[in-house]
Amino acid sequence: MQGTFIMNGGTICNNKVTGTDSNPAYGAAVLLNAENAQFSMTGGSIYNNVLTGKSYGGAVSLNGTNSKFTMSGGTIYGNTAVNAGGAVGVCESGAKFTLSGGTIGGTTLDSKNTANNGGAIYVGKGSMEMNGGTI
Repeated sequence: MQGTFIMNGGTICNNKVTGTDSNPAYGAAVLLNAENAQFSMTGGSIYNNVLTGKSYGGAVSLNGTNSKFTMSGGTIYGNTAVNAGGAVGVCESGAKFTLSGGTIGGTTLDSKNTANNGGAIYVGKGSMEMNGGTI
């Protein structure tokens, strides 16, 4: 099964998800949980999303086998995950995050993405390719 989400503008903000040791939290703003799920971001903002407890990918998490997130524009800032990947978590085999434009993070304390590991991006499984953009 495959689902597709295209974000050309707008905002996704102020969401909160709580995880536990036996049931971690993923992607407070966007969760790609199905096989071959796709998310394309060309504009807009994803900010101030928070994962608490055991958690990965504060803003966006790729948990579906072969899921894909392509970012060519927009901003992802001020997101939090406890364990890893304050902005983006790539957590499944075959999952891929491609960054070709846009900005992840910022220069002020409230615009930074935070996590204990990989404040901006965490790649536990799968891959990431960066051809442009700013982290």
